[in-house]
Amino acid sequence: MGVSRLGLLIEVMRSVEERVFQDGGSMICVRRPETEEYIALDEHGTLFIYSSDSGYLSLCEQLGFENRENELLDAAPHWHVRPAHYKTQSRPFIKTLGLKHVR
Repeated sequence: MGVSRLGLLIEVMRSVEERVFQDGGSMICVRRPETEEYIALDEHGTLFIYSSDSGYLSLCEQLGFENRENELLDAAPHWHVRPAHYKTQSRPFIKTLGLKHVR
């Protein structure tokens, strides 16, 4: 958990994309304080959007995402894979954004 400017968050995420998008052991949640809306990228690579703003649905459809419901990946046995150097990439990510671990 931490507070950061959006630009810094994007910059740091780009610098460790493998850590962010291929780490099967971590979840990243980003919340917009003024609206309390948030998105979460879970450890299975599923993006959750928590908002009542229909603009997000329109954007996802424009980007080619299908509006559907599927059984969640964690409902069945599965593997969690972590990049070989996830710990090395985690340190600057956590330090730069001033994050604290949340369970």
